[in-house]
Amino acid sequence: MNNLDQRDRIGLMFVFFVAALVLMMAAYIPRGPRQRWLNSESALTASRSALQEKLLQYADQQDRLARQKQLMELLEKRPPDFSLFALMDNLLNKTGLRSKAQLEQYRPRGASARQPMVQLRMQGVALSELVSLLHETLKRENVVAVY
Repeated sequence: MNNLDQRDRIGLMFVFFVAALVLMMAAYIPRGPRQRWLNSESALTASRSALQEKLLQYADQQDRLARQKQLMELLEKRPPDFSLFALMDNLLNKTGLRSKAQLEQYRPRGASARQPMVQLRMQGVALSELVSLLHETLKRENVVAVY
């Protein structure tokens, strides 16, 4: 190193400085910016999947609201004096099952008056007769649920 002139010494120090800088950058980049980039990439993937899930939930909610709106429109078309008991009694008479059925008003504890319920007990009814009654009961314009 003593044999080198001033220009070569400066060039050699510059080479050592650049080599040290490259080594420091090689150690810094994987732990610094690259790690943040990998973390942001995984966060982006998680956010995309969360967005897809939220969009599916939103679509399901919109479907439920549309069906609920249709049901509410059907309920509004009912006459103001609608009676579930009278409807079921008429259906029993129409299907000829009145003699085999016992129809009662039913109100569980805490039930709303807006949700009328009846209890229907049947004996000696053929499966085809029961299916016929259920078809009549569950027609779309009746808006009745069977439990």
